[in-house]
Amino acid sequence: MPQFDPLLQDKPVEILYWPSYQNPYQRLFYGRDGEHYLTRPGCIDEALEAAQSSNQKDVCFHVHWLNSLFKKNKNSTTAHDLVEEFLQQCFSFKRLGGLVIWTIHNAEEHECPEPELEFRLRKELGQLADIVIMHSCRNNNKIIEELGIQHDKVLIIEHGSYINVYENAVPRHLARQRFKLRTNVTSFLNLGFMRPYKGIDQLIGAVSQLNETGKDASLTLAGSASKEDSDYLTMVAKEKLFIQAYCGWVKDDDVQYYMNAADFVVLPYKNILTSGSALLSLSFGKPVIAPKRGALVDLLEDGQTGFLYNPEEENGLLKALLRGIETPVEKRFSMSQAALSQASKLLWSDARAKLIGGIRSINDR
Repeated sequence: MPQFDPLLQDKPVEILYWPSYQNPYQRLFYGRDGEHYLTRPGCIDEALEAAQSSNQKDVCFHVHWLNSLFKKNKNSTTAHDLVEEFLQQCFSFKRLGGLVIWTIHNAEEHECPEPELEFRLRKELGQLADIVIMHSCRNNNKIIEELGIQHDKVLIIEHGSYINVYENAVPRHLARQRFKLRTNVTSFLNLGFMRPYKGIDQLIGAVSQLNETGKDASLTLAGSASKEDSDYLTMVAKEKLFIQAYCGWVKDDDVQYYMNAADFVVLPYKNILTSGSALLSLSFGKPVIAPKRGALVDLLEDGQTGFLYNPEEENGLLKALLRGIETPVEKRFSMSQAALSQASKLLWSDARAKLIGGIRSINDR
């Protein structure tokens, strides 16, 4: 990592990140280790051990998704104990000279069973953290004020793209053959974990309305879902022939088939702060249809890299889908090029440089 040597020459940095998920985000965000830059997955216990065993480097504990803490046990009393222990360990880590970093990925944790406890955890973590990372300026003030976070500890780091992360060799016609999509049908795609906050029901209803009025549109839903949601979506796909549902983990090699078969990716979030799905879509040159919420407002340019709609407007999603259907082939091509161009500007190396610069700035205070 020679480009970071000027930032790291005084003292090496070791970052332990938690939780560690099997997706490309963390691997891309941290990049390759170097002589003065080390990263590894590790819980707060391991971070404490690292801080106790070395004074030759800066040790950082980087927290990502908090819902892992609540997954340990569904018992309310135990959840309170886990949160209390976690926060106390973070304070102990700081007393040993460690730096706590927290990336706020979501406005609130998805489907958290203990919303009041979660808010307390977020608030106390936001106040004790040395650096709070957000991937967009949008909605920052509201979250910062709610959690009582000092503005000078907030670091805006743009989310990188997924260009060349997944295979992308299958041409459009072969991808569409796999899903038996006719040449002229406008194909909409929603790819990723299927959760209530992602507005899947609303999307199904809007595409159904399009077909009821004679519009030639299909919808492909792909991603992991709960047993209940999987059964429901499978039933919907059997009843509505213009909908295909593939409920289950999407293999890396299959991402290109879903993306290249689609004309537009639709992400009708009910609640969103940062969207990796939108970045993935742009990285495949897919225009995105989404509400004017969170980072999507900064990431997407209406009419160029996708279509934005007002989520409070009646039939806002339906109107945005109609814009997609009515977009000529030539315009769709230019939108695809614009989407890919936008993604190519979002570099993970820039993100790492900002992270390391933020860590160094704390030590220089």
